[in-house]
Amino acid sequence: MTPETRVQLGPGDLMLLFSDGVTEANDGHGGRFGFDRLRELLIKNRHLAPQDLRNAVMNAVMVWSGRPTDDVTLVIVRCHGVYWGA
Repeated sequence: MTPETRVQLGPGDLMLLFSDGVTEANDGHGGRFGFDRLRELLIKNRHLAPQDLRNAVMNAVMVWSGRPTDDVTLVIVRCHGVYWGA
């Protein structure tokens, strides 16, 4: 369970929501994809459009694991501006 958190996104910021199937994807030898590998991938590809970043992450997970045994879910959002409301 993830604790409730508030974060203010600004223009250009990315938000990634993912299931444990991403970080726990196994390479067949007990190695997990992990948070560090995911973070490095996001930093390296932060300039990509959300759908292209999703494809890059999914491709990396598939190459790492061959075929994941758990669900792999990704939601990637890029903030284009901030609306403060009236």
